[in-house]
Order: sequence, then structure tokens, then C-alpha cells
Amino acid sequence: KDEMIRFQFIDPVNGYIELDMNIPQERPVTGWTLVPHKRPLRLTKRDADLFGSQELPIPPSCLITVWGKITDDTEDLLSYSVGLNGIDSETKEICINRFLDTSSTTAETTGDETPQSIK
Repeated sequence: KDEMIRFQFIDPVNGYIELDMNIPQERPVTGWTLVPHKRPLRLTKRDADLFGSQELPIPPSCLITVWGKITDDTEDLLSYSVGLNGIDSETKEICINRFLDTSSTTAETTGDETPQSIK
């Protein structure tokens, strides 16, 4: 179940929330690749304020493609910490959690990678 994160923008006018993927990791990430679809991974206060209006009817997002290569060295569980910048919150980081999908026979035999985009 997702938890709600309460926060305030540090800058009340030009505020943003930025995902920092360069923080130290507590768990190994061997065999996993994470690729942001844009840099910086930033959502602006303006877009958050406009969400639900005619100008921005869908929520703003930052896509990150995540995949694990099926090898003996790949960690079964990815638990990737992401820092939160530009906000004042008790929550300082969030975590991307993914299990390695080994259900595909093709992927097991060829070592193919299985990309998954997350928001």
C-alpha cells in the first residue's frame, strides 16, 4: 500500500520537488538498470497547482524505466533509494522496489532484459 507523503515546497512561488537518484544505496543493485526519462527529475509547484484543471487534467509525473538482467549475479529484489529535494517533509527519501521477473522462459534462456516504467 502506498503511503501519503505530506510536504511543503521550500520556495512557495517557484517551488519544485526533485527526485535525486544519486544518493548512497543501502542495498546492492547488481544487475539492475534505472533510466530517467528526463533530467532533472523535477515536478514544479505550478504543475501541482494546475493538476485537475483543463490545462493539466492528468497528474504530472517523472517516468523512470527499470529493468533487471536475468543472471546469477542479479539481486532478486531491487530496493533503490531516491532522495527528495525542494520540499520540507519528514520523509527524506522514497524507495523503488521491484522483484526480478523470471517468469518468461525466453528471458531466462537468452538473458534478455525486461524493462518496466514506473511513475
